[in-house]
Amino acid sequence: MEDISLRLYDYLCESVVGSENTVVYRRQFFDVHDDFLNCSGGHLLEYITSGSKAEGLDFPDSDLDIMLVHKITIENNDFKELTQKYKHMDRTFLYLDVRVAQPGFGMIRIDHTHPCLNKDIIKRSSSAYLMSECVVVTDIGTFLSGKLWKTINANLNFKIMPIKINGPCLTTLEDSMDLALALPCDNWGNIAESFFTRSRSSYWPAEKIIEKIRQKGFLLVPIVNNSNVPFMTRNMYLLRLICLSEDIADHTFYESHQKTNKNAYTLRRKWLCPAIIATYKDSLSGWLRIALSFFFFEQYNEALTILDYGRLTCTVEKLFTFNGKECRQFYSAKQQNTSMQKNIVLRDIRLRTMRKFIVWSEPNSANETHPFIYLARTVRKIHCPSVVFMYYLRFLCFFNLKDITQFRDSLRSLHWTVKNNFCIERVSSMKNRACLYLSRAYRIIGKEEEASFWLSVAERVKDKTSRNK
Repeated sequence: MEDISLRLYDYLCESVVGSENTVVYRRQFFDVHDDFLNCSGGHLLEYITSGSKAEGLDFPDSDLDIMLVHKITIENNDFKELTQKYKHMDRTFLYLDVRVAQPGFGMIRIDHTHPCLNKDIIKRSSSAYLMSECVVVTDIGTFLSGKLWKTINANLNFKIMPIKINGPCLTTLEDSMDLALALPCDNWGNIAESFFTRSRSSYWPAEKIIEKIRQKGFLLVPIVNNSNVPFMTRNMYLLRLICLSEDIADHTFYESHQKTNKNAYTLRRKWLCPAIIATYKDSLSGWLRIALSFFFFEQYNEALTILDYGRLTCTVEKLFTFNGKECRQFYSAKQQNTSMQKNIVLRDIRLRTMRKFIVWSEPNSANETHPFIYLARTVRKIHCPSVVFMYYLRFLCFFNLKDITQFRDSLRSLHWTVKNNFCIERVSSMKNRACLYLSRAYRIIGKEEEASFWLSVAERVKDKTSRNK
């Protein structure tokens, strides 16, 4: 095996990348190349050759990668909260804000009140002028636009050589060189603290390298901008994604909670992600699924915390259920200068709807270990009004905690909800299901008379529903 490795190494050196000396010479060449460009390029830009060629590996058809670093300091808002003595704080007007962006990304916030951005200085300073031309104002603040940043830089560099915008880079027309526009940020802040502090069993990278990375800071490059997608299309896509996540969470819920399954931990991790996404579909049902998960693991207090939050969202006007057609009508009814323009339509849907809760009966089981699952003898979906299931699960949590006062209070709330058809249609399968849950609750505490009464009500509702159909 060692002989094969040595022969492969010799082949790579002779026929592919070159010898060790050749690789070193290439690296030194690009070091000198960068020094020359930086000496002649003025104090506003720094050139850094990167990629395989800069590392000394000259593969066929590989392009040259160069980073154009604009020497404009960006303050990390995350770091700013830690210390007020940062050396560049008085002379920067750009701030990295990671709290308003997706994980792994950041937005560059612009301070319009900074003295560097007064009109006289903008006229004299090319960097300040460039920044002022790339500003976009949103409902959450003023930011540097990555799209404008690339476009303006492309126009400026096109005077020197023909280039095109290619993702985050500017690329020559023959694809021989990529220019990545970058802005430096000297401090990492909290966003990468786990990288610097986590344990490393292999001791790689070495502590010296890690500390060097911390001191050097990092570079920010603009991402590919997709702001040409209309709000309605984007939100419809997100809504479909949320609905799909709910379906996945429904189908995998009981499988992921099988205690005898060797892959239970992995399945639970896979289930949790779509379950959390599904909480954005409406105000209650997604949270009920997560509360049910805590109940399965006998974490009753945690389940009750979620259920108490859910109780605040239960109102009759949220019974409207969205489908594709209704979603389009909802978007069309929005005024252009209100929610749709501010991109908060999904939040509106979440707060204004309360759908039925769906549970799946567990396959290959005839017992009634979990009273809320086996309301049907066959393996199928069980639909229940969300508010009914919430009070029923709350009753079960307090019953298992042996909190007599609270489980009686929960039972009274469940009884009132079913009797007064709160968030329930009077004659429907939902009303039938609500009566069955109430009957089951009375049977759990040994009140057979009440249990039988509500069971008979459920049967009468079922008969009326069948006749209406």
